[in-house]
Amino acid sequence: MRLFFGLPLSPNAREAVSSRLQEIRKKHRFGKVTWVQPGLYHVTLWFLGEWPESALDKIFGWEEGLRAFSPLSVKLGPLTAFPRVLFLGVQPGEDLVRIYQLISLALHCLHLPDTGRPYVPHLTIGRSKEKGAFRALPEFGDPVPDILDSVVLYESRLLTTGPVYRRITTATL
Repeated sequence: MRLFFGLPLSPNAREAVSSRLQEIRKKHRFGKVTWVQPGLYHVTLWFLGEWPESALDKIFGWEEGLRAFSPLSVKLGPLTAFPRVLFLGVQPGEDLVRIYQLISLALHCLHLPDTGRPYVPHLTIGRSKEKGAFRALPEFGDPVPDILDSVVLYESRLLTTGPVYRRITTATL
């Protein structure tokens, strides 16, 4: 199983981001990109990677610390990219970093490898296998506001038609 933690967007924010991206895609050529379907939009929190289903019960304890958090008010934007991933930044990210750290501590006993990179709150909207597909990025416009009110442990399957996610556990903020 390919697992990750994420915070799903509200229906209003999903619609606003999707509408804005449709307009951008009409005017800007990105090359060959596999787009994330709007119903799957989420702010990525922690990617666990491949995980044996038989060991799923070892991922526990992370929900407890989240009770101290209220829903998070965020703004989605600007449009930016990792080498092969197109995403929207998430501002402010301070509480997201605190939630990331809390989950990190809860999962410490699992001896997950450290990526060596700082956490970057983001909303993945597309992936490309082509180098340089996201070199010149158009303006996204004004950031889209949202309230993030839950953290979900997801299973992810990457298909040629795009990712498919299954919710395993949800914790409410």
